[in-house]
Amino acid sequence: MRCWFALLGLMTVAGARAQGTPPIIWSIDAHVWRVQDIDFSPDGSELVTAGEDKSIKFWDAETGALRRQLTGLGFPVGTARYSPDGRLIASAHFVHEGLEIQNDHAIRIWRAGDLSLVATLLGHTSDVQAVAFSPDGSMIAGAGRDGTLRTWRTGDWLPAGSVSVSQFQWPTMDVEYLPDGRILTLDFSGEFKLFTAHLEPLATIPTSLHSVFSSMVITPDGRCATAVAFGQAAFLNLETLQHVVKSTVISQCYSATASPKGEVIFGGLGGQQEIESWNHRTAVRNRMWDGVTGSSDFVFGSSFRPGTSDFAYGTFRGKLIMAKSSAGLFKKTPQP
Repeated sequence: MRCWFALLGLMTVAGARAQGTPPIIWSIDAHVWRVQDIDFSPDGSELVTAGEDKSIKFWDAETGALRRQLTGLGFPVGTARYSPDGRLIASAHFVHEGLEIQNDHAIRIWRAGDLSLVATLLGHTSDVQAVAFSPDGSMIAGAGRDGTLRTWRTGDWLPAGSVSVSQFQWPTMDVEYLPDGRILTLDFSGEFKLFTAHLEPLATIPTSLHSVFSSMVITPDGRCATAVAFGQAAFLNLETLQHVVKSTVISQCYSATASPKGEVIFGGLGGQQEIESWNHRTAVRNRMWDGVTGSSDFVFGSSFRPGTSDFAYGTFRGKLIMAKSSAGLFKKTPQP
């Protein structure tokens, strides 16, 4: 899920910056304007990026070379995700709050190989904030700014169900499948909601987060979820449904990604630091660093490469960077 509000506080990133960046493997100018979303193919050989410049691009994970692209898509692209078998890509557009931009609120399905259009999924009445494939690839879910969660079957691309996530019609900001097929959503008010695969409600977990413009991530083992917002992160244990909220140094968090070993990385607008690394299971911050070089830029989408400590992140100015998180070059940061 990608942020949908108008630009805030860009000038705050100019000025003094922290020394040190994550060990960079490669860095390229990927999009004309911000990198909204990043996802790796299941085998880790390539990654897809969604750009505000109305494009979807595919990159070689080893070298950063551009492999293929979809351009001129009519509207900024807010999300792009691989299917579990890597053969399909689901994408959706977005709109910035307060800007007069309209789109058809559709989820589009593309073949990852030749980029041919497979299906157009309709039903949402406002922007699609996030999409997710079920672990077996048989279903796809969409989270809508209209406050709904909708699912479709991938066998025939017909609607499977829909449910209103928030009684106050807060936008549904993110959606993820758990390994067992259950569905977790996050809405603008900071509430997690857990559903069965058939959209039957299981639990509602309110947090103290507010104005959640950003994203949620679930660890690969399905045991924990994290949501990030303005200066805060909520760590949810999916076995006990208990959570804890911690303060972040990043003032505006826009993305979160989790490694197989339980490390979660936040990216956003932080002034001197734009990336934080946390232990997902203990909710303790490990380290933080400056993710970009130069002024007037900050971190947006991010994703771990499957089975590795490498992670990719994008920036507001359209850079795509592959880095390592495991090297001992990061300044340890005491807990608040």
